[in-house]
Amino acid sequence: MKLTDTPSRVPLVELTVTDADWASEAPVTLRWMLYQMLLIRAFEEKLLELKNENLIHGPVHTSIGQEAVAAGMGCALRATDRITGSHRAHHQYLAKVLSAHRPEGFDPVKADLPAAMREDVRVLLCEIMGLAEGCSGGRGGSMHLTHPEAGVLGTNAIVAGGVPHATGAAWADRRLGREAMTVCFFGDGALYQGVLDESSNLAALWGAPVAYFIENNGYAVGTNVKQSCSAPALHHKAAAYGMPGMRLDGMNPLAVKVGLETLRVRGWLPAYVEAQTYRFRHHAGHLAGSAYGYRVKDEEAEWQARDPIATTRGQLRRRGVLTEAEAETLGESARAVVSAAAAACVERNGAGERRVKQSLWPAPESLFDGLRDDAPVETAFVEAEDLVCAQEIKYSDA
Repeated sequence: MKLTDTPSRVPLVELTVTDADWASEAPVTLRWMLYQMLLIRAFEEKLLELKNENLIHGPVHTSIGQEAVAAGMGCALRATDRITGSHRAHHQYLAKVLSAHRPEGFDPVKADLPAAMREDVRVLLCEIMGLAEGCSGGRGGSMHLTHPEAGVLGTNAIVAGGVPHATGAAWADRRLGREAMTVCFFGDGALYQGVLDESSNLAALWGAPVAYFIENNGYAVGTNVKQSCSAPALHHKAAAYGMPGMRLDGMNPLAVKVGLETLRVRGWLPAYVEAQTYRFRHHAGHLAGSAYGYRVKDEEAEWQARDPIATTRGQLRRRGVLTEAEAETLGESARAVVSAAAAACVERNGAGERRVKQSLWPAPESLFDGLRDDAPVETAFVEAEDLVCAQEIKYSDA
């Protein structure tokens, strides 16, 4: 018997950015990159504030800690490129839409965010709050966001639900000869869904220009990736379909930008990208994951020490791209934009308590608009009360 080693015929690489990469980026691009992260962080924190006041219904899956993935993507993609996302996609929506609408050369240090881009923020908040002026008419909520004109094909509450959509869009681009790429975002928990295998195989066969982008934050809700995946590196899955695989630092926005640009320039599409990142909060809500027992505080502290906003801000200051005063001003600007969006959506009732602005709710008669069934049956949801927990278990074992 003779066994012959068969090395991979496709690149499986780990990308690391260098000082030269930072030095080669235009200062205005780096400042815009940081501003996107500041705006996303402010937006997500405002959502948690509104949620705690019962002004948002349903789960709130924040991307606090994962802003670098979105900001890097926003700086790498063209307005004509598209993305799809998962249930956790506020950050990607904001980065893609704002970057698509950003005036050429816009510098957040030298000018306020244009009114049209402020409106983009308000429209997203309206959607998450279920209001008529949201990007999906208030029908999609937090997990079903869309802005086709800016390249957001849609986000999806179904795990891996956006994968076939992204694959089909990329295939259409190739068939029609359009110079565009599609980035399909999903978490490590989607890696084991059958639709990803089927779509990856077709993308490789057809040469569809799609990047399957794994936001590996280490946990599928409360299940550690090491408990659910036998592969030592998630991007290695690409080799099974004969496509390139890349791993990069998902806490570094420049690494994400350079990674996506490298795929385009080298013609490495379709491809897999694994970005190693971390969500600072639990799967949904304001508490940390350690509050549910599936993570420990020491692990959270290690990742929080790599906060992408703090590290990027430090890089820009050291390189003379941004002063401390300018950094503070950017943060204040981001918070002001988000606060203005929230103020446009709420009002005070007679008792002085905040409530959703009543004029913004969708008209009741629009409830069944767009449904394919001509005679939908009304349904009632009954909540079970007085449930007793038989035993205390870890969140991930529930």
